[in-house]
Amino acid sequence: MRRMTILAILAGCILSSSAFCQGWDSFTTANSDIASDSVSAVAVDVSDRIYIGTDDSGLSVVQGSEWLNFTTSNSSLISNRIKALACDSSERVFIGTDIGVSIFSDAGWQTFTTANSGLSDNWIEAIAIAPDDVAWVGTHSGGLCSYDGASWRQFRAGNSGIASDRISAVAVDDDGAVWVGTRDAGLSVKTGSAWTVYDTSNSRLLSNNVKSIGLCPSGAVWIGTSNGLCAYRDGVFQDETSLVFDADVRAVIVDDFGYRWFGLRTGVVRFDGRDTVDYDNEVSNACATSVAQGTSAVYLGSREHGLLFYEYNENLPPLMPQTPSGPTTGKTDAALEFSTFTTDPEGDDVRYQFDWDDGSVSPWGPATQSHAYTNLGPYTVIVRARDEGDNVSAFSEAHTITITTANRPPQAPTIPRGPESALVGETVEFSTSSYDPDGDELEFMFDWGDGNQSSWGAATRTWIYHGEGTFSVKARARDDKGKASTWSAAASIRIEEPNSAPTRPEMPSGPSSGLVNTEYEFTTSSTDPDGDDVWFLFDWGDGEDSGWGPATASHAYKRTGTFDICVLAEDEHGAQSNWSSYHSIEISGTPKPIIELGSTSSRYYLGDTIELYGTLINDLDEMTVDIYVAALLPGSDTLLFYPTFSADPFPIRVTLGAQSEFGPYVFLEYQIASHIPLGDYIFYGALVAPGTQFDFVSDLEILIFSYAGERQD
Repeated sequence: MRRMTILAILAGCILSSSAFCQGWDSFTTANSDIASDSVSAVAVDVSDRIYIGTDDSGLSVVQGSEWLNFTTSNSSLISNRIKALACDSSERVFIGTDIGVSIFSDAGWQTFTTANSGLSDNWIEAIAIAPDDVAWVGTHSGGLCSYDGASWRQFRAGNSGIASDRISAVAVDDDGAVWVGTRDAGLSVKTGSAWTVYDTSNSRLLSNNVKSIGLCPSGAVWIGTSNGLCAYRDGVFQDETSLVFDADVRAVIVDDFGYRWFGLRTGVVRFDGRDTVDYDNEVSNACATSVAQGTSAVYLGSREHGLLFYEYNENLPPLMPQTPSGPTTGKTDAALEFSTFTTDPEGDDVRYQFDWDDGSVSPWGPATQSHAYTNLGPYTVIVRARDEGDNVSAFSEAHTITITTANRPPQAPTIPRGPESALVGETVEFSTSSYDPDGDELEFMFDWGDGNQSSWGAATRTWIYHGEGTFSVKARARDDKGKASTWSAAASIRIEEPNSAPTRPEMPSGPSSGLVNTEYEFTTSSTDPDGDDVWFLFDWGDGEDSGWGPATASHAYKRTGTFDICVLAEDEHGAQSNWSSYHSIEISGTPKPIIELGSTSSRYYLGDTIELYGTLINDLDEMTVDIYVAALLPGSDTLLFYPTFSADPFPIRVTLGAQSEFGPYVFLEYQIASHIPLGDYIFYGALVAPGTQFDFVSDLEILIFSYAGERQD
């Protein structure tokens, strides 16, 4: 059935009740036609159709009381394991799965994978639609991709300013800025062609494992992490973890009425800008996976309880008011005026209430009101709106005002941020920031640690060092009334003489043809202008490299085909050459099936999640094999066989298609919540003839990673 017909059916449906009833409800397999109670993604289109992705049962679509379910068996959906959903203004539905992207529209189905498009990775983790309907797709290990309806672009750590290729969350604000959460490197923000990275080392982001991003109409950004909740306002991260009862924040949204919804591992919290409501009991301690907003409801996917939703009254509240505008500084006992504005969905007249943050609130009244403070200090002014039916919006984001009676000095600036090392004669840049309690304009002075100081000026300055050494850089701030702060703590920079990179290595010399699974030796050479020791890295052209080593290295190919070999040189100071020219080798013969094991890290610490994955490759005809995966724990000589991890061998029988590749498939995901044995963990993988244990049809694959206990910061 074409989607045009499906949409016509859905558009003709009516809601299952004649009026909204404010509060919680749910769609489960017990009370609806939803395909599964394990909901992994949810989206709502402009016609208020709800799209529900499940972990294992495909896609469910509902409008009113009419349900449709799509799977790989009854449609062109690429996989039943849905990871992400998003709808654009044309009612196209972008469906991210574990093996690619499906798009569902009036034109039918489209499927995109790494094999037929510029998509960088088939495992999709997040999708967001920009105001111009460009789809931004975050992948498990292939970075970020964009699709404009005609072509794909890739943004990876190797070709852009994005901090990591392991994407976990994506959001696009009204100005088109793309906010990208990663599993291991914090936030990367794309504004135009520029990238900004925020992580725990350069900001107050609570964890580099970002799980969710929610955008507020005021411009604030809410970030859920594995270690708590924070908000980004006016260039500053603020810890908001006290608002939630569970620091594992997995889904975030700010609805049109200003309510901030936080889906947690063990429930849901709603924040109105001043007070929170915990819904851990109302939603049965549900583990949240995703969140979306419809016209009159907020929808939350859960791990085991289906699709939860909170419906507003039929008469909807006013939209979230604008952040109050008004003075940023003031004197005690002076009347200070603040203004805001919003609209009501039904066109009702709206009244406003300001919370002045000094223990008092205004009466419900006009959009512009005044207040006088009696005590010194910074205050945050927030405002909410009420319509004629007494339906109330959430509070706005806060406007900060500082009340003073005398000029106070700025705070000591932050430690200057700049490079840790540079070369003699090279221009270096340092920046800092400070806060003035009176809201005064600030200027800054830098002490460069070499006997020189800058003049008073901007918070970002440059300097050139003319000799080797290690220097301490510090800064101080001065307000526009001449009051100066103390000096900041010092940053350190090491200045060295310039280092030249090695010359481009010679094209590797070695055989131009060979047999599969046979080791061949290749040689190159390079010189260093400074006489430094040089190491070489051979890229074998099959996804593997030699690691840094001498100018001669050997490699055996597991697959047939033509492979291009090139080499890179690096001196003892880390300066690298350009890549050499390619040397091609043609590998023939009969390859073996291949089992490859991989890990997201070579070293894990307490609190990390161990994630292991495997790939099966068969360049021969279809065959049936038994898979054995076994682990050897530190200090033990007993093999433990996957998946039971007992000493009894456990074969997993599979049929490998001809000329096929399966994976990477995550076969083990384990969070280290308590101490396990320290040391190296060794995993072995092999493909053997069915019914045997040692008749190997593949080479033995070995994976080693270590557990190092608590992280030492």
